[in-house]
Amino acid sequence: MGDRSGGHSLAVRYAKDAPHCIRRACCLSGLSVCTFEEAVSWGKVKQEALKVQSFSDATITVPLVVQALLASGKRRRSVQLYD
Repeated sequence: MGDRSGGHSLAVRYAKDAPHCIRRACCLSGLSVCTFEEAVSWGKVKQEALKVQSFSDATITVPLVVQALLASGKRRRSVQLYD
């Protein structure tokens, strides 16, 4: 969106693998998503960003998170993508 402010301030990661598999890459898909440390080193996430990991299947967790966000009643600020 043209904002090069050094990465995101919030990060959420859903992983279906056990925590020890993600750290050591001993499982088949343990590193299918980059770790927060990698995301910080690439500039995708700020070092001081709020980070949350959920070790569950995304097909279970994402609908619960979306429902909680909708139920909160807070609205997102609209962003104009193009003229």
